[in-house]
Amino acid sequence: MSAEAPAVSLAPARRRALALSWLAYATYYLGRKGFSVVKSSLSREFGFSTGTLAAIDTAYLVAYACGQVPSGLVADRWGARRLIATGMFVSALACIAFGASNSGWAFALWFALNGIAQATGWPGTTKIVAQWTTPRDRGRVMGVWSTCYQVGGIAATAVATFALAKLGWRSAQEVAETNETELGGIPGLGGLEAACRIKEAAARRVLAEAVEAEERRAQEREAAKRAQEEKDEKAAQDALA
Repeated sequence: MSAEAPAVSLAPARRRALALSWLAYATYYLGRKGFSVVKSSLSREFGFSTGTLAAIDTAYLVAYACGQVPSGLVADRWGARRLIATGMFVSALACIAFGASNSGWAFALWFALNGIAQATGWPGTTKIVAQWTTPRDRGRVMGVWSTCYQVGGIAATAVATFALAKLGWRSAQEVAETNETELGGIPGLGGLEAACRIKEAAARRVLAEAVEAEERRAQEREAAKRAQEEKDEKAAQDALA
């Protein structure tokens, strides 16, 4: 029998994965809060009615809702890290295009695309939380982790408001999205990748140990079966003697 592999502590990687997934989802809000801050500026500059602004908002919400289930399927098939990276990148492009637009239909189109990209956030980050928690502590961890969307919403509104006051409504979208990709995208995804690799290595080790244990149990069952057959055969021979 091979020597038992030394135990590897996953606690540091677990803390890193949970913290970075918290940061990633909080920074998603930098790409979605800008419109609510610049609505009055758009109304003044382009003469948009309340109905037009509502239609732009509705385009985002419908796209966001429709994107949830596909995002979950993608996370299961290709992994949360790829999903989050793609979502943040597309959201950044959509916000830049939104800031460069000049018509209601264009605003609705780019905000809808942003909604699809933003829909990657919750399935992707909660999948990471599920991978690094157990049924025993998942409720407690989620209770703390879920503060990301309150903190993210408040911070994103503050950033967009500051950018609006200093740089104008177009920059309010672009500055916020730049912060999203820099804070949540580059360092966050790199850290998540490292944490996921540690998790995968641990999972492979556990699987190998489980396979080895099952093989040992199968050998023991086979040996017990042969012993019982030999015992039955000897008993039969003794009965005939």
